[in-house]
Amino acid sequence: LLLLDGLISLSLFAEVALRAVVLGKEYLRSWSNLLDSIVAVASASLMFWAAPKASRSQDFEAQKEDVELSQ
Repeated sequence: LLLLDGLISLSLFAEVALRAVVLGKEYLRSWSNLLDSIVAVASASLMFWAAPKASRSQDFEAQKEDVELSQ
């Protein structure tokens, strides 16, 4: 699950970076592109914040229940 989350975050971040390189300053003029950038940065930062906490946790069943209840 962590690998899949990492791949999705990486692909989102790569898409934002490529689009920013291609469009240049025009990229920052669109609110949807800014929203994409914010989501990509938030996704990457949350992954790096949550992954170490999840790997240290010993109660995997409680985490699984929390995830299931949040959906």
